[in-house]
Amino acid sequence: PNGLTFGIFNRALPLAQVAGLKGIKYDLAKMTWLGSACTEVYSLITTKKFRNVEDLRKADKVKFSSAGIGSLSHVAAELFKEMTGIKHIKLITGYGGGEAELAMMRGEIDGQFGSFNSRGRP
Repeated sequence: PNGLTFGIFNRALPLAQVAGLKGIKYDLAKMTWLGSACTEVYSLITTKKFRNVEDLRKADKVKFSSAGIGSLSHVAAELFKEMTGIKHIKLITGYGGGEAELAMMRGEIDGQFGSFNSRGRP
């Protein structure tokens, strides 16, 4: 409250508040943003059967990977569901970067959110 406290937090925190996830006990509007230590582009990568958001909307079931509840990949997927209105996306937790790539190749999941630098391909 006196301006002498600084904090560094996971990039998922602002998204979690925007997505309206349950259990949020902070209000980032009451904090002053000083800057970011880095920037990164987050992207959605899907299997070939999904070419656009409309394909995801029309599907009966869609499974996305998540590194875990509260992770950036999980919160990004929750925000995507909220923004697109696609409620039938199921989040499968426990898949980190490499595991998520392998799960997509095996057909266990349909998509994942991740840093373009680590997962994206043109």
